[in-house]
Amino acid sequence: DATLPRILGGTTDCTSAPGACVLGLLRLEESGAVTVHAVPLGFGDGPPPPEEYVGPVEGFYAAPDPVPAWAPGTLVRYQRIPDLNVAGATAYRIMYVSRSLQEQPIVVTGTSLVPPGAAPPGGRRLLGMAHGMTGIADQCAPSKFPGITEVVLTGEFVQAGYLVSMTDFEGL
Repeated sequence: DATLPRILGGTTDCTSAPGACVLGLLRLEESGAVTVHAVPLGFGDGPPPPEEYVGPVEGFYAAPDPVPAWAPGTLVRYQRIPDLNVAGATAYRIMYVSRSLQEQPIVVTGTSLVPPGAAPPGGRRLLGMAHGMTGIADQCAPSKFPGITEVVLTGEFVQAGYLVSMTDFEGL
């Protein structure tokens, strides 16, 4: 699927170009500074390509057992969200590997918007978003209902070519 690498802003052939696909992660430090981490997603020697999930929404959130011990940011699965239209972007539910507070591998879900057209040379700029508090139960995960979240307000960024990503946070 050539769309997946467009999400990541890299090459359309991640299997033959290890390290060419990169996922940007943002971390808010206690000082208030934002640290940007680029996690290479080279599929040649590492984890397999992510699964394109096509089942019912609820099944998307089933964590793999065991949770893969891959590098944080590695995409596990994705699902297209056909009924979410923000400035013509292709919308996806995503599941990726992260680490718990105890440094154990966990999976986290979220929503990503990919602007129309090919990624520019060097990839896309990334707008990482955090949602407002919506609850603490799994059924409150914003990616389950992205049409009523802050992600719908990002049309100007999508039009400017930004990839938009909003995490559900650990435990949602």
